[in-house]
Amino acid sequence: MRLGQIWRLNAALAMLAVLLLLPAGTLCAQNTTGDRITVESGLYYTIQKGDTLWDVATRLYGTPAAWPQLWRLNPQIANPHRLMPGMKIRIFQQEQTQHIALASKAPAGASEKPPAAPFYRYSSIDKTGFIRRDKIASAGKIFAVKFSSENEKHMIRQDDIVYIKPANGAKLIPGTSFTIFRTLPVRNPVTGTYVGMQYYLTGIAEIVGIEKGYTTARILRSFRSISVNDQLMPYAPRSPKITLARSVPDTDGYILGAEEHMANFGDDTVAFIDKGQQDHIQPGQRYTIYARKPYREATVAVRLGTLLVIGTQKTTATVLIVQADKSIRPGAHFRTPLP
Repeated sequence: MRLGQIWRLNAALAMLAVLLLLPAGTLCAQNTTGDRITVESGLYYTIQKGDTLWDVATRLYGTPAAWPQLWRLNPQIANPHRLMPGMKIRIFQQEQTQHIALASKAPAGASEKPPAAPFYRYSSIDKTGFIRRDKIASAGKIFAVKFSSENEKHMIRQDDIVYIKPANGAKLIPGTSFTIFRTLPVRNPVTGTYVGMQYYLTGIAEIVGIEKGYTTARILRSFRSISVNDQLMPYAPRSPKITLARSVPDTDGYILGAEEHMANFGDDTVAFIDKGQQDHIQPGQRYTIYARKPYREATVAVRLGTLLVIGTQKTTATVLIVQADKSIRPGAHFRTPLP
């Protein structure tokens, strides 16, 4: 092979590595025409502290069920639940024949599109509540259900028509949607101090009519049991796409409890923590859930699981337990990810 041909082939391979985002290299074979090469390409992810294949599959593919596929792509991994930080794993593999146009150049001023940031998709984001100290003004409350008698206990369901008593000054315009909620006081399970009110979301209603002294609404979605006396606040849709972010160094706090007030909880549970926006907590951050285990020599931190922040208020945040190695209870500690 002539020196010029060798140089062109090397240049072609370098260009493919850039186009295909192949930081770990490329395997190739040249065909007889010299202007086409077959490449085996891949995209790679660098393992961070605390990562498992379950976490990576959930963030990158939107479902933890994809972790066996990741393991098949990376036979060098001995234990999918214990990965070494800094390890590069293949998350996509493709073999194809590429035509190499050595003379072509990118248009002047053109720039490569930056890769999308990794994210976690949580489809139930609209039904997750929050805790806050500042009171949210109620737009009105449900006082009855259409077609039920005054003494009849009626379970309010999707498509039911309800009667609403508007709050003073509230504008309930037909066609607008409202989140249905009720409130519950919350105290820190460790210190006993008042934290704020939990806003427990029960559904979404759309205003359909205005009558003298009351308003009618249709139940669009029922997250949980909706009751008479539940209140309304303006509905604001939230994106299920939660872009991952760096956790705050030296953060340490408590899990206030689960949204559904369980004594013990684990994977896929929505819960609340006692840190919020004023502590630089933001959606997409991950933290380690841990317990302090005393020994005669020292007290050590024992990992219980991992949480992902999915919403924030000023002094609290709503989180999702994305991995639970052991049962978690209100009052458990959380902190910046353990090494």
